[in-house]
Amino acid sequence: MSELTTHTLTHSGVRNNECLECGKKFTKKFDFTRYTLTHSGVRHYECLECGKKFTDKGYLTAHTVTHSGVRNYECLECGKKFTRKSALTTHTLTHSGVKNYECLECGKKFTTKSGLTAHILTHSGVKNHECLECGKKFTRKSSLTIHTLRHSGVKDFECEECGKKFYNIGARNSHAFRHTGLREFKCDVCGKCFKTKSEIAQHNIAPPMTVTRTPRSPCSCWSQERKSRTAAHNGLKT
Repeated sequence: MSELTTHTLTHSGVRNNECLECGKKFTKKFDFTRYTLTHSGVRHYECLECGKKFTDKGYLTAHTVTHSGVRNYECLECGKKFTRKSALTTHTLTHSGVKNYECLECGKKFTTKSGLTAHILTHSGVKNHECLECGKKFTRKSSLTIHTLRHSGVKDFECEECGKKFYNIGARNSHAFRHTGLREFKCDVCGKCFKTKSEIAQHNIAPPMTVTRTPRSPCSCWSQERKSRTAAHNGLKT
């Protein structure tokens, strides 16, 4: 099969190469073969910077770019930059507002399947990744990795805007976004926008039940709603 023919298949949407282990499908046999190695558990390619291992040299190469600090892929919507094109592609989905992946446990929706998969683990209650320093356990290995950085005391990631330093690049990027002034996280209930995901999460914390045992609005603007109801009630009494 010629290189052009192989390429045109990516536009067809046809995926005839299916992984017997998990059912994931691929257009190209090369991608399929490389992916199946992830199920073997064998990881021969190790990052000399952080020790993380990979099943394929291509995955290692893509990973090492994250240590360089070079971010050539910029989001035209908000200006956020990424080291990999795939990361930018995933990020742009957050601007579309489309969330096709829904958690059957709680109804929460996600823009990507990987986001849903990571979320589902939080419902299992299983925490197999334990910190050897303090004993704290985590559902995901990535969460443990980020946590262990706190014990090292090393903060290598500095905000170019204000000089504040962080343990990991994710925390630094989240902080740096505050300097842009953009508010891309919108509350579905009241329409209020926030700069970070943690801010909207705090905003959306559901308050306790009312005396009549009916749930209030699932965001912090419930207090305004209650005041309106009280005013209306007092008006009826007079």
